[in-house]
Amino acid sequence: YFVSFVLQFQFHQALCKEAGHQGPLHQCDIYQSAQAGAKLKQVLQAGCSRPWQEVLKDLVGSDALDAKALLEYFQPVSQWLEEQNQRNGEVLGWPENQWRPPLPDNYPEGIDLETDEAKADRFVEEYDRTAQVLLNEYAEANWQYNTNITIEGSKIL
Repeated sequence: YFVSFVLQFQFHQALCKEAGHQGPLHQCDIYQSAQAGAKLKQVLQAGCSRPWQEVLKDLVGSDALDAKALLEYFQPVSQWLEEQNQRNGEVLGWPENQWRPPLPDNYPEGIDLETDEAKADRFVEEYDRTAQVLLNEYAEANWQYNTNITIEGSKIL
């Protein structure tokens, strides 16, 4: 479905061009355009006799999926939504949830700002080993508690 959604806007843009449409893509109407109809007929006649990328290239001049036509089509409503969000003070996303887990006290100062890729890789590997041990210990303690609910078991967790 994703591919067809992108393709339909590429098709629409190409057929509008074939019909000689000038203006915004969302206002194009190819109804009763003999040129656009002939081009569409040519594309549809290929059926499954050729790879769809070849048929696409015949229509739009490229064999690649491209979402530019989709973005162009919806640009007016996207712009309107952005203006409405600004006017109404709407904030995109969930900024109050920008939480990141705290680094343990013994981690090097500024490790989260490290730009040396090799150092960062070593840190991640060490962190992963440590995290695996800690998570395993927690999982085992949790299992012990949940399978043997006692006062002693709750102290382990």
